[in-house]
Amino acid sequence: MKKMTELFMAYKSEFKKSSLKDNSLIEFRMPFNYADLSDINKGKIVLKNSNQKISIKDSLDSLDLAIENNNIIRVWTSHIDPDFYIFLLFICSYINGKVDNIEVLYSDEYNKECINTGVMTSNELDKLSLLSHTIDNIQINNYAKEWDSINKDGSKLHIIENDKLIDVDYEYIYKQIIDLIRENKSVIVGEVILYFIRKYKIDTECLIQNLIKEERIRIINKDNIFSKNIVELYNDED
Repeated sequence: MKKMTELFMAYKSEFKKSSLKDNSLIEFRMPFNYADLSDINKGKIVLKNSNQKISIKDSLDSLDLAIENNNIIRVWTSHIDPDFYIFLLFICSYINGKVDNIEVLYSDEYNKECINTGVMTSNELDKLSLLSHTIDNIQINNYAKEWDSINKDGSKLHIIENDKLIDVDYEYIYKQIIDLIRENKSVIVGEVILYFIRKYKIDTECLIQNLIKEERIRIINKDNIFSKNIVELYNDED
């Protein structure tokens, strides 16, 4: 019987608590938004805001070994979280031509409120494991082509809009943040972050920080916890 190798992005502890713990677990702890992905196939990622370098070489080496051992590859992903969906595209690009098929699981097929597997408990992961899809090399190639089509230098953001992954300029989200603050006069940062998590499934904390640095918005009630700060427009923008 072939061994199963599970590929996932976050919360290894929950996988280790689940019935999947005896499978080979490969974690890719990395973002796809706010990152330069130009050298990702070499196992290198650079975060745009901090220039922090992240290595996924060990994860890729483990995946290479799983392919060499003819393991079943299963990817835990999401239709609605752009980071997790792009993770699937990347994996398909990386393994394209190396395997005939893979198994795929989408968190939102278990529950639409589960935007990604990172918010799921071990019990929920066990239940999701029963909803596995097999995708063949034709679909793998299609996902690989979609990976080739997205921006990888970090100059754009990836969002899912109308059920489709698209690249947008940072200003596209900046303008919406500003419009939201204008509409409410002032707003708690955490409420802005939550709004865009619900709308686009992206974390906008670093974008809000950028707007403060650029003096487009300002803190009017400061708290040691950034999400509790209250902000308003620095100068009203058209």
